[in-house]
Amino acid sequence: MCFGIKSRSDDDWVDECVEILREGLAEFPQEERLLIKLADTLSEAGWRRHQEWLYYDEEGYIRHDYDRHRKNQYWTESVKICENLVESAKDNRIVTKAISILVLLYRNFGEYDKAIAYTNRMPELKDSREILLSAAADDKEEAKYIGDALLKMADKFSEQMVYGLITCIHHYESDMPIEKVKGAISLFHLICDDGNFGQYHGRLIQLYLYLSRLQWERGYHDDAFASLDLALEHAKELEEVCKISEHAFTAPLVSFVKSTTGSARAAESHVRITEMLSEDWPFWCNPDYSQVEKEMKADPGWAEWVERIKFSY
Repeated sequence: MCFGIKSRSDDDWVDECVEILREGLAEFPQEERLLIKLADTLSEAGWRRHQEWLYYDEEGYIRHDYDRHRKNQYWTESVKICENLVESAKDNRIVTKAISILVLLYRNFGEYDKAIAYTNRMPELKDSREILLSAAADDKEEAKYIGDALLKMADKFSEQMVYGLITCIHHYESDMPIEKVKGAISLFHLICDDGNFGQYHGRLIQLYLYLSRLQWERGYHDDAFASLDLALEHAKELEEVCKISEHAFTAPLVSFVKSTTGSARAAESHVRITEMLSEDWPFWCNPDYSQVEKEMKADPGWAEWVERIKFSY
């Protein structure tokens, strides 16, 4: 979960960040790290300034508004930079990042053939770095790499689970999405069975925020506010993780895994994580949640939850 400038709801940072990167490239025009940073910033800026326009087609499946997306000047410039980097960059990590940006933007443009062609240049899941690292070592090092892979795969699995739900609006005609999101949450408890989730408290925040929306929509109003309280608890825990330079996981399957990303995330954050909860809700915005938002925020329980957030800091 990113709590840096990308997570800010405003777009005031866009012009300044882009200008700084362009100034750097004026002096070092072939610097790959500056180029990929500019492409990534432009990709995010395009979302902030013009948004991602989606709709559900006649069969209930999600589609992108290609014509509108193709007019997004931030995205079109980002694509040009990334295409050049894929062919010219010497650092394979930059090539990988450029491809990941291209795939999403070509999808948004409706250019599926290009998106799939770039995707096919990447290795299969079984050949990913995390899986291969666990095969490259033994003893405690193997245990560490397996634990790290389990955590990262749970993180991506839970995200893909939500995206899988979002793809079809008919999924929301029953309690099925509630059960799927609960299942994604339980996966983290299966791995970190002692409650020490480290930076993955961030993913649990997202899941509980979305779960609350789903529960309210299906009439489980008390459960919805219970999920909001759990999101707040995980936010408090994540803030504590972010205060230290190195976090150690302690559950048996991940006892050799350590994270050093917490302090960097805290340093770049402009507001405390708990303060952002009511703005982040429900995190994933599809399907349309305007009616749920209207109802939940009119309920006294919402104001009480917001007060608990304020009390926490």
